[in-house]
Amino acid sequence: MAYTYHGTSNLIALPNRTVQTYPSGLVRVEQSFVCRKADAATYRNQLKAGDEMPNDDSPAIDGLYIFPDVAEVSRDDGFSEFRVTAYGRTNKTGQRIRGPISTRRIIFDATISSANITYDPNDSSSSQTISNVFKSEYFYDVADAGFRFCVPANEKIQQPTDIRSVGGAFVKDTEIDLFSQSFSAVEIFPTLNLGYVPSPTQRISPAFYASPFGFERTNFGSFDEISISYIIQTSNINFGSFFNDTSPPAKLTIDSSNSLIDGLSIRFPKVPFSDGVQVKIGNETLSATYGSGVKGDTFLMNLTQDKTPQMRISGLPRDIVYSVKIAAFNKNGVGASVTIGFKTGNGFDFAL
Repeated sequence: MAYTYHGTSNLIALPNRTVQTYPSGLVRVEQSFVCRKADAATYRNQLKAGDEMPNDDSPAIDGLYIFPDVAEVSRDDGFSEFRVTAYGRTNKTGQRIRGPISTRRIIFDATISSANITYDPNDSSSSQTISNVFKSEYFYDVADAGFRFCVPANEKIQQPTDIRSVGGAFVKDTEIDLFSQSFSAVEIFPTLNLGYVPSPTQRISPAFYASPFGFERTNFGSFDEISISYIIQTSNINFGSFFNDTSPPAKLTIDSSNSLIDGLSIRFPKVPFSDGVQVKIGNETLSATYGSGVKGDTFLMNLTQDKTPQMRISGLPRDIVYSVKIAAFNKNGVGASVTIGFKTGNGFDFAL
């Protein structure tokens, strides 16, 4: 059939255009165009998937692109009709979704050590310290976060930076914002109040992390629609190890002793957390720090700094039986004492 055409030979947009936007920011436009059948091949090449939509006046911020392939209809009135669907995006932020409230927990723990007053360096199973682990639980309510947004097709997805503000978290019943709150060990464990090093007042904030548990990526030609859900959690806090600095040292363990002409020579492993050794003979007590010596009215003593220190007591009359009490000490007091009996002038070793 022959047709007589009047007017333009351009591609004509029909008045049936529809525009639909989605919470993710995706926008879909459907539009039909017609042209003379003789010009169909020309416009067919201009209306392929991935090409920009003709006469685009949609709210798309960075273009409207055809997807999927155009449907072509040869009409009885001498025109070819192209039914075109195209996609773009109206924004880059998309939709933020606050999830339902759920209760989770954060665990605080710290290791507390004290000097073992029964420590025996000759016993391989003996420990210099006694340690206890303290634990405490906090429960907090949190809303998980969901996101729907659009990106150019195949673009690498970055984790949204506003997960915290979308979800939100606080300690149950106290409304303490875990994302900005810091804690000290002494607040959680009041028994640490004094005598521990390093200071238990150091403040630590729980680390926030979001784990994706739902992910969908749907392609619409030049754009992908992304849907991600995150579980918001906080890390447990380990305050570290603290040493009880308020205890006296462990008991001395004697390795060997040797009676001298005017005193006594003793060797023993250095006592952990001790500053020196205290000696009592008769009514006189002398204290010497490691690597030093002291002199009293009755006797004098010298103490080496070695790993196994040697203590030398001298200045006593010979051929007299003495009882000596020795004990390690530190700034908090004196440990349990060890008593040794000896006689000056013998010059021989003896077993305790």
